Formats: sequence, C-alpha cells, structure tokens
Amino acid sequence: MAAQISKKRKLNEFFTRELAEEGYSGVEVRVTPARTEIIIRATHTQEVLGEKGRRIRELTALIQKRFKFPENTVELYAEKVQNRGLCAIAQCESLRYKLLAGLAGCEVVVSGKLRAARAKSMKFVDGFMIHSGQPIRDYVDTAVRHVMLRQGVLGIKDWDPTGKIGPKKSLPDVVNIMEPKEEPLITQPTSEDFQRPPQDIPATTTSPIPQQDIKMIMVGTKLRIEAKDTDISNNLHGAVTKAIVQKVLTSLVDKEEVVCKTYGKQSVYVVSQEQFESPSPDELNNMDAEIEDLKKEVNDYKERNKQLQSGDHNNRNEERLQELKSGTKSVSVEDKN
Repeated sequence: MAAQISKKRKLNEFFTRELAEEGYSGVEVRVTPARTEIIIRATHTQEVLGEKGRRIRELTALIQKRFKFPENTVELYAEKVQNRGLCAIAQCESLRYKLLAGLAGCEVVVSGKLRAARAKSMKFVDGFMIHSGQPIRDYVDTAVRHVMLRQGVLGIKDWDPTGKIGPKKSLPDVVNIMEPKEEPLITQPTSEDFQRPPQDIPATTTSPIPQQDIKMIMVGTKLRIEAKDTDISNNLHGAVTKAIVQKVLTSLVDKEEVVCKTYGKQSVYVVSQEQFESPSPDELNNMDAEIEDLKKEVNDYKERNKQLQSGDHNNRNEERLQELKSGTKSVSVEDKN
C-alpha cells in the first residue's frame, strides 16, 4: 500500500511538470491483477492525447520505463474535467478561471516571506466561503502549490466548492418552509359509531357568501379605505372562512369591481372608483342623524350604569351599618364567594 501511494505521488509530480500547459487536474490509479490503469484528468484532453494518439503513447512508454512496469501492463486514459472552475488543482494552474464557472466564492492563501523578513500569510477572499465545521469537509476542495523565490518558498493555497457541478446536498443552515395544506371546512359536528360499519356520509356543500355582500362590506365599513382579506373576514363575525373571502375577492378582481394592491408581501383590496356610488346629500344627512342617535343612546347607557352602581353601593353600606348596630353579622352568598 505504501509503495502504491508513493508511486501515485511520483506520477502526480511527473504529470504536473509534463502537462502543466494542458490543464492537468489530477491522476487516478486503478490496479488490477492483469494491468494498471492510469486516468489523467485535464481541461484540454485533446492535447494530452496528441495527434492520432501519439502523445498518450509516448507518455505510456515513458511511464513504463521509468517506473519499471512489465510490458503491456500499463494503460493511460485521459478524462476531461467537466467544470474546471470547480477543480482545485486546475484553479492553482490557472487563476483567471476563478468565479467564471458560477462559483459561490473562493479563497487564495499566500504564505511565506512576502514583504518583510518574517513569513506571514495573506488571504484573498471573494464571494461566499465556508471556514469552519463539518461543511468545510463536505463542500470545500483545497490544493497547494509552491513557488521558489530568492528569499524562500511561497505557498499558494486555494479553496473552492467540491464536486464536478458543486455539492449535491444543501448546507445545514438552509431552511425550506413548505406551504401549509388547506384544511377542510367542517360546518356541522359529526360522530362515529364504531360498532356499525361505516357509511358514506354525503358531503355538505357550503354556499359561499354572495359577492355583492363582500362589496357592500368594503364600501360601508371601510369607506374607500384599503382593507385586507383578514379584516373583511373579521367584519363578517365568522360567518364565512377566510378562504371563501379570498375566492370571492379574486373573482371581484377579475371583474374589475375591486382593485388589488400589493405592498411587499401584503395584499389589500379597495372598491373600484367606477363601482363606488357616492351618497346623495339626503343620505349623508340621514347618516349624521343616525350617528347622533347612537351617541345619545351610548351616553344614556353610561349614565344609567353609573346610577345603578352608586345605588347598589349605598344599599350595601346601609346593611353593614345595621349589622354593626345589632351586633350580628348576616352571611350572604356574595360574602362567601
């Protein structure tokens, strides 16, 4: 196993020098009892194969002699990198392809003696990049290349999303919210008898509220003010569900009797100006008179309530005084409570 790993390392180093211009991106060695298959991954496979397969045959003969393989036991294949923008080694060889393949982000770390006497690391990040946790092992691919300079060795390390077309599974922090299912409307209470076989219960059909009623509610109660479907449903005091109100409003919008306005994620409805009939002066006077009558009734009710409360309080005080004078205390139902 150690010899195989060492041989693969030497093959990788050889192909890195030999096929740098062809976009070499990695090597895979498959050992079988009969032969050894070496798969070369590159961005330009046609240049690796050469004219009529001449280049690949030269590489096969060179590897067979250098690594002392038996004759006719080594076969070389060239595999094209599907998306070179997502291959870490290809990115180290050609940095101009960064972000051209739709990457979410990338990072390049250059370490060594850059400007001063001491070595340090410089990071260059663009886009979205993961730096910690298990996702860094699942989604990020890394590679390192070294540059020989007079002051020492520079290391260049890049980080790219893994896979040929990106990772298959989504990140752990991605949350998908499913739309809730519409619950069936139950208008009447039902009971089940487990002793008898179940019988087909005819479905009760609920007649939706007329469209004219919805229109009149918006005109009368909202007075040309924009209203949500929830407000209209509340004005009906639970007579119909919100789903039926939405269906009726949709039909009114199709008939251009009601105008739907959207503010972000919120939709409001208002009666069209063409459908809205302005009240006459007599109707306005009648409405003012009705409002005044309602105000008088409310004031009378408040005064009557105050009188009742004050009278009850005075009666209870007189009863307490009589009990204290007589020396006996009668226990009432209210005192027990």
